[in-house]
Amino acid sequence: SFLFGLIPIALSLAFGIISGMIAESFFLIVPFIIIRKFSGGFHFKSALLCFILTSCLLASALAIVHLIANTQQHILLSIAVMIATTVIFVFSPIDSEERALNNSEIVQYRIIARIISVVFLIGYFLLVWISNGRIFIPVGVGIVMVALLQIPCIILNALSKRSLIKSVPKS
Repeated sequence: SFLFGLIPIALSLAFGIISGMIAESFFLIVPFIIIRKFSGGFHFKSALLCFILTSCLLASALAIVHLIANTQQHILLSIAVMIATTVIFVFSPIDSEERALNNSEIVQYRIIARIISVVFLIGYFLLVWISNGRIFIPVGVGIVMVALLQIPCIILNALSKRSLIKSVPKS
């Protein structure tokens, strides 16, 4: 578990070194790791598939950071960050099949995920106000990545609840 926690950090820093975006890779992975720890989201059952797709996700995220920095699409990013924070706030935590949370843990994780996501949202807007894009853009993309990994689970949960409702006989 500890090693799997280090893999995204190592991958992000490796991509940062390769792309010359070390600072950006650091500011991208920090909110991603911290928020995702308590918010949950989509997970693959295969470690190899997880590694490959995590690599693709992190490389794509750094490319998006670079694109936003070059196109100055800060307003669109800020809107995406607000929507992502709302998704995280409303739907966290997303339970994992590998380790289901009990009711007490769900309440604790929900509170922590909400606090952390709001703190990162406030931090993001403070960084927008006081810094250049090298810091706030990757922080924003890191927040959005967490919400994007929740969306498949949210959709699957909604579909499974819908099919359960249909299967209940009417009396």
